[in-house]
Amino acid sequence: MTRALTEIESLSGDMRRSAGQGDWEAVEAALTARDGLVRELLAGPRAPDHADDLRRLLEQDGEILAMARKARDAVAAELRQLDDGRKAVHAYGGQNRQSRRTIANSANSANPARSVNSLHPTKA
Repeated sequence: MTRALTEIESLSGDMRRSAGQGDWEAVEAALTARDGLVRELLAGPRAPDHADDLRRLLEQDGEILAMARKARDAVAAELRQLDDGRKAVHAYGGQNRQSRRTIANSANSANPARSVNSLHPTKA
């Protein structure tokens, strides 16, 4: 096994561990490093000799992709909940403001003598 293939396997293991911990920046960094090594290995004269090893490593990436999808879905669900909460607060706040206006208008129209100005009499 070549040094490059050993490093590629090590980086793949790092990617799986980082994905399991939710450290997606570390996954991306290891992926970038690993991709450079894979390109280097494939450009070499013995690339066909490593096809099965690389295929196996790429199949293992499916595990990382599954973790990434699960994390993405969890973030999307959390964003939906936050958006629903924001909408609820906005709707409640809008109804609450309207209710105060309606109450104030109702109070003034029910008792015309008691207007806003009568609540703050001026000193004569």
